[in-house]
Amino acid sequence: APKMSKLVDTVHRNTGAQFELIAGTALANMAASVQGHANVELYAPTETPTSLSIYGIGPSGSGKTTVENLITKPIKATEMRAKKERENLYREYKCKLEIHNAKKHELKRKLRKIAGKGGNTEDTEIKLLNLVKNEPQQPLYPRFIIESSTALGLREAVYNNPFSIFQLSSEGGNALSSGALSDFALQNALWGGEYISRDTATTGN
Repeated sequence: APKMSKLVDTVHRNTGAQFELIAGTALANMAASVQGHANVELYAPTETPTSLSIYGIGPSGSGKTTVENLITKPIKATEMRAKKERENLYREYKCKLEIHNAKKHELKRKLRKIAGKGGNTEDTEIKLLNLVKNEPQQPLYPRFIIESSTALGLREAVYNNPFSIFQLSSEGGNALSSGALSDFALQNALWGGEYISRDTATTGN
């Protein structure tokens, strides 16, 4: 509570914005920050994510965007660092995948050669199966903050970052009319802490 009060007072002095606006924005950021570390136990053993849904109304010039930018700055900076780290991991993944595919191609060539001569391919088959099982996995794309998202966009964000999602919008109309909020089945599943599957024609579940 002392840290929360200090934050609200500091932002109020610097911006002149209303205490309610600052506190609501801070609470939303706090919820997004701790989602990956704690759940709320409704009744044992049912747990739900640490989540808040906050809406505020402020006239033009009340400092909504300024307050949002100030308080969300650490989360946005964390997201940017994660994206840069992912770029390095992705380059490493591409290199490992090329090595993996070269090995797989060589084992297949060897398998065809042995089989063509009527030899025993069991050892080569085992090596090929083990190689396939250990195929390099593409690093997930970190995305904590989503704005004016569609339902599909939100599902994609949850898939890539299952620990914390921050739905943010400085325009109430955009937030309430977004496809993500109109997908009630998805919203209920998120709030209830249920398992969410993503079924697609190309990649499966």
